Amino acid sequence: MIKLGTAAFNLQVAGLSTEELEEYSSKLFDLWEAQVESELAIISDYSLRLEVEEGSLKGRGKIFAGVALVYAGICGYGSFAQGLQTLNSHVRSAVSCLNDKSIESFSADVPKHTFKTGTGRLGKLEGLFEKVRKGEITPEIAAARAERMFRDEAEECPEFIASFLNALHNQQEVPQQLDLLSDFPQGKPAIIAREPRATISSSKTPTGPPPERYKVEVWRESKRKRRFLKIKKIQ
Repeated sequence: MIKLGTAAFNLQVAGLSTEELEEYSSKLFDLWEAQVESELAIISDYSLRLEVEEGSLKGRGKIFAGVALVYAGICGYGSFAQGLQTLNSHVRSAVSCLNDKSIESFSADVPKHTFKTGTGRLGKLEGLFEKVRKGEITPEIAAARAERMFRDEAEECPEFIASFLNALHNQQEVPQQLDLLSDFPQGKPAIIAREPRATISSSKTPTGPPPERYKVEVWRESKRKRRFLKIKKIQ
């Protein structure tokens, strides 16, 4: 399994009870899963994991898939280079939708909200294409880096790396001055922040011992397997 994408959020909201945290996490997972299914329909199977913990309300979502299924999905879009770029765009949408879903349960504005995403190894692979296209590295260097990156998956799907190597050598280098996206490197997380609103009262500083805190983990190892939910005490 390779990590396709990740999302992390931090919401400054009033504390939830254990039951509320469990209900929030379960509902959020279901909402997110429905959006991921829409975005990643080209991949026949994948794994989802969501972790939400108290403090402020902090969560992290991850999407994984087998390399052979990822390769089949890439090929479903046409050429390897175009397929990789298209799949990555859908992965970015799939992890980014967790942003809106994470605040849907709150009727009032969330006073402070941060969110970031990452596209895993596929994002790094797309970045290698860009570096070759810009003339920053040679196809041979990019190939060596890709082979190290996917060393563990080489036996599972040798066609994946072979197709990547072939696509690398078919890349056409473009002049640096024509690259309008040079200030936006692939794979860098996006961050969204909202300033505190006057309508939301700030939390009080606790004077006694710190309360117990809990984390909820919700995951599905496969689209065809049952969903699991577990609550852990973290303090």
